[in-house]
Amino acid sequence: MPEPEPRRTRGVLPALGPRRSPSRRPLAGAALVLASIWLASPATSQPSTAFSASPSHSTDGVYQLEWTRAGRVRIDESTRPDFGDAIVIYEGTDRATTLSGRADGIYHYRLVPVDPPGDGAEGVGSTPPVRVEVAHHPLSRALAFFTLGLVVFTSTVGLVVFGDRSAAARPERHDG
Repeated sequence: MPEPEPRRTRGVLPALGPRRSPSRRPLAGAALVLASIWLASPATSQPSTAFSASPSHSTDGVYQLEWTRAGRVRIDESTRPDFGDAIVIYEGTDRATTLSGRADGIYHYRLVPVDPPGDGAEGVGSTPPVRVEVAHHPLSRALAFFTLGLVVFTSTVGLVVFGDRSAAARPERHDG
């Protein structure tokens, strides 16, 4: 019995596999170049750390500092950009901290990795500092909101009391 002829599918030659047009050939050379550039780039010992403040302009003295570095860190706060009057406001392994009760002014924060004692690497790899400006709402605006709230409150109380007296003056009707 004769052997059946192999089935041909459009675009496929039995021994050669799928046909490709010249414009669709794999870019093996480009991939090889990109891979060699990636492998040749120097590896860093630690990934880059992001450090940010949200919001960077606070009108109530409350904001959050966030970072991506894992491990123990220290956050220094200063009112001077050179950190000449820096104080430590946080040390631990969290990835965020919320600050509140800050007075008007400009505050600078820096994140410093704290390695286990004995490594001698404290302070190495600190991130660029972040800046937060605190500017509370003016007192005149706060007093205006207070006054508006007082007017709304007294109006509401007046309507409730007046409505109650009005209902008491009307005779009750019984539908029956």
